[in-house]
Amino acid sequence: MTIFSSWFWSTFTGTAFIFLASFSNSLFAAVSSQYCGTKQNHISLSVEKLQDAALDDGTETGFSQRDLTSGLGISHSKQQSVAIGFNFQYTIIDFDDSITPMTNGHLHNWNFPVSTHRKGSDHTLDYYLTPVISVSSNGLKNPELLDHEALQLWAGAVYRKDLGKESDWLVGFRADHRFGDYRVYPVAGICWQPNRDWHLQLALPDFSISRYFLSSIKIKLFAGPEGNRWHVFSADTTNSSDFTYSTIISGISVEWQLNPTMSLALDAIQHSAREFSFALDDGTPVETRAQSSTGFSVSLNLLF
Repeated sequence: MTIFSSWFWSTFTGTAFIFLASFSNSLFAAVSSQYCGTKQNHISLSVEKLQDAALDDGTETGFSQRDLTSGLGISHSKQQSVAIGFNFQYTIIDFDDSITPMTNGHLHNWNFPVSTHRKGSDHTLDYYLTPVISVSSNGLKNPELLDHEALQLWAGAVYRKDLGKESDWLVGFRADHRFGDYRVYPVAGICWQPNRDWHLQLALPDFSISRYFLSSIKIKLFAGPEGNRWHVFSADTTNSSDFTYSTIISGISVEWQLNPTMSLALDAIQHSAREFSFALDDGTPVETRAQSSTGFSVSLNLLF
């Protein structure tokens, strides 16, 4: 417990906190996997850490990540609201000395979503467009190297139609690198709230079930794809290549509402079906899988 407490406080004093809010709402965020609920302004930061796991050839790899997300409504009416955001994701993927990828494993993703929420009498439509910069750390240190290969464009739209007081059906699409390579994929399912304590998103590819206790505790089960592509450079910046990672994240989250606008969450998570694609220092391409790995994520959340 002493080791965990020391790690927790040193991490958060160095990296800040996440802010969310009202449990029954989701976020104005292009990368959000929550399609059910109303949209909320937010500022967020989280810290994630996995246990080391082996690649197919036995190479040990580590994974940690820090996320800062935000979304702010800039216009609002009864029928429509528009929001902008700034999101930053810092991923560290470590490999042992038996392999030398064309990157130090410090990977950065900056994205700037613009989203719109339209509400009709019995339906809603959410859509977004997100320009993205996704590079390794030495790319950020040498911005003159950045070109179209460091840029991405994410997009998506989800239409929800009322089925009654307790449920909606939803259908839509997303286009991004959550499966590693850029892919346009469908979104479909049902939002179901049988009572005030249960919230179910029975959807693909993002599934979640939430249960509320004592008005201040939420327990959530979730699963969905996650991944990205980064344009990376060698140490001397003379060579470049793409580094991709994809996985299925599943887990359980316990979230405690500290006050009406702030909550603290602790997630136990697992990355499974993990796939890597990258180049070695000499340009040799590598495509490999990694063993499943468990870990945790800690976040502090504020909505306004």
